[in-house]
Amino acid sequence: MQRWIMAPGEAIVAPNVMAGPNAWSYWSGTSMSAPLISGSLVLLESAWPILKTNGTAANLLLATSTDLGVAKVDASYGYGLANVAKAFEPYGVLTVSGTGGKSYSVPQLTGSLLSSGVLGSMSSLQSKLASYTAFDGFARNFTVNLSGLVKSPAATASLNPLPSNARKGPVVVKLAGGDEFAYWQQTVDLNPTDLMGMRSAVSDATQTQGFALLKQADGMLFASGMGYAPQYAQQYALLNHAEAAAWSLDVGRVGLSNLSQGGAMLSMGMPMTAHSRLAWSWSQSAERNPLQDQATLQAQQWSMGWSYQPTSSWTLATTLHALQEQTGFLGTYAKADNGLGLRGQAATSAMEFDTVYQASAKHAWMAQLHLAKTSALDGNGLLEGTSALYSQGFAVGWLGKSLWHTNDKMTLTLQQPLRLSAGNVGLRVAGVDAQGLPNYQTERISLVPSGRELDLKLNYELPLSATRQLSAQAAYKQDYMQIDGLRDASIGMTLQQQF
Repeated sequence: MQRWIMAPGEAIVAPNVMAGPNAWSYWSGTSMSAPLISGSLVLLESAWPILKTNGTAANLLLATSTDLGVAKVDASYGYGLANVAKAFEPYGVLTVSGTGGKSYSVPQLTGSLLSSGVLGSMSSLQSKLASYTAFDGFARNFTVNLSGLVKSPAATASLNPLPSNARKGPVVVKLAGGDEFAYWQQTVDLNPTDLMGMRSAVSDATQTQGFALLKQADGMLFASGMGYAPQYAQQYALLNHAEAAAWSLDVGRVGLSNLSQGGAMLSMGMPMTAHSRLAWSWSQSAERNPLQDQATLQAQQWSMGWSYQPTSSWTLATTLHALQEQTGFLGTYAKADNGLGLRGQAATSAMEFDTVYQASAKHAWMAQLHLAKTSALDGNGLLEGTSALYSQGFAVGWLGKSLWHTNDKMTLTLQQPLRLSAGNVGLRVAGVDAQGLPNYQTERISLVPSGRELDLKLNYELPLSATRQLSAQAAYKQDYMQIDGLRDASIGMTLQQQF
């Protein structure tokens, strides 16, 4: 049998208590209800001093009580049965406070940053967001997991039996008088697919991508294209070395050009003296596909380079790059209305150093180094901006020709894709003082990724006839996408037949 005992003033009801190991008794009135209700208030105020400071502990206990009898407040049960377990749960909507005191509802916060391979998974920031402080309707502090606001790179490592054949250079045609023409073309399907991989019936949209390059006998070079990686034309215009230009496609992730490709591109190169060249390039990212509901990076890059050939074997070059991103920073996509508060308009400058050593007619060594700096970004949400960000990438490679067969080619490449080496972000974090009042401070969190990706790739190409070519490749990636412990390996072979 259960009896409910009325608290003073008939405001709230407390449960009956059994006393003794083998006996129990009923008590009624304020003598038994008062200590139960009072004890509940003490527990709440001990857990959250803000309830004592604001004098709202009783209001919380009333608001979380279990309704009894007539709906809402009535003369028999008052506000109902005290429910201490419910009172220890968040009341109302949990909110977090950003820069300038702006409040954000936790349930309405969604993924805001899609990290790039330059910054890895932003594991340090995700770790801090995983135990973030939020406040309920009674200003009580609770811990919430907001790590989902930062998304890891979409690409995941997997054992792939097929070669990537990254050396997809254009078709080169030698013209009369020493001129050279190179071209490439493909048609891309823009239609979205469903989960089963079937084509959507919404639209039948395609895009034709192409590239053309003209190199004159006097050394002048002009190139333009849509949808083709700009590295090939940039390096050819600068170094005047076809093999080094083709190799640059293999190491495209080493520099900034990887962040501004897929759209239109232009390149021009010209000899300045008998031993030096000047080159200029521009490229931009692809336009957003209206048929796809996905994040799309928007960026443009300008490049100006100078090369010098002290001997017939050595070529040295330096290039200044300027990258302007509208939707993120260093390839990280920032949602426009994100609660984290970081948006685009990131400006990055970089110095690129290249060298080519033609050891013999059959052997060449190539190296490339990128050093980049991204200006500090402002933040107006949970993140209070970044420091200046420094990143670097490098690649070294060896090329051999006519090794075992006429016109066969082999390349061996070691590269570190562009990786953040220094930089941090300010995270607005909340604490509570002895009275339970919130206090805020900025905590600087390193954005340097947990891993350091290193890629080793071996590629071999064997022309079997004028229209047939055999390609083989083996590749291994350590800390893929700059994520510690993530590995990727591929090995395979393809046979290409032209008709």
